[in-house]
Amino acid sequence: MGNERRRKGLVGEMVVVFVERVFVCALRNEPNSPLMSHLCGLIIRGRLAGDKWNGSRHNNGGTNGPEYMMGGVMRFRQSIILTVTLLAMSMGLFCGAEAKTIEAGHATVSWKGMGVFDDLLGDGDRVFSGTITGTILVKHLPEGSAPAEIHKTTLDCQAMIHISENQEVQQTALCILRAHQGKDLAYTEIRCVGKKDECVGEFTWVWGKGGFKGITGTTPFVGGIIIEQRKEGVIYGSAHWPNLTYSLP
Repeated sequence: MGNERRRKGLVGEMVVVFVERVFVCALRNEPNSPLMSHLCGLIIRGRLAGDKWNGSRHNNGGTNGPEYMMGGVMRFRQSIILTVTLLAMSMGLFCGAEAKTIEAGHATVSWKGMGVFDDLLGDGDRVFSGTITGTILVKHLPEGSAPAEIHKTTLDCQAMIHISENQEVQQTALCILRAHQGKDLAYTEIRCVGKKDECVGEFTWVWGKGGFKGITGTTPFVGGIIIEQRKEGVIYGSAHWPNLTYSLP
């Protein structure tokens, strides 16, 4: 009977060591997770219970060893069951939170801007401040031999564009994209560097609602100004995304 109890105690200790090692790995991957911190606390309490049992066993010369051993095993088993259950739940949550990258395809837009022009020091450079609107056409190529699909998304931006004929300058715009009759909405930021006819940079997804909820990512962007009507405060331009991509949770 004594050998059987000792064997159970050793098995319990081996299982605890295994679970502890699993959580060390998990904690390294999720150092800021409140759930993982709670699970780590369970292990620490299990260690304290084990230390209490070990100390009592040695201090009592083995007199109460079996009783402490069985109590320690039971405490370990309870902690292990809860710990492993929470670990399985947390791993499922982490796997489910992985973002999925969407390759929408090649996108183009012809846009119109309305606002005001300000000359800069009379050297030919100028700044346009105003709104930019247009319709983005996304050419999506399905897998296999299916024909290409064209998706439409409206574009509304607030822009401040430094226009220069001779030097490369930075241009910025904040935009809202609306798709599927306005049910899906995304807020984006455009930053590019270039001259009047070509500005190369990035298009960043900031946040979204509807089908775009949780949207993230950055994709290459190229734009340019085609026509300026300074007196009327109107400009026309175009832009394209070689491969418009984004990520959703």
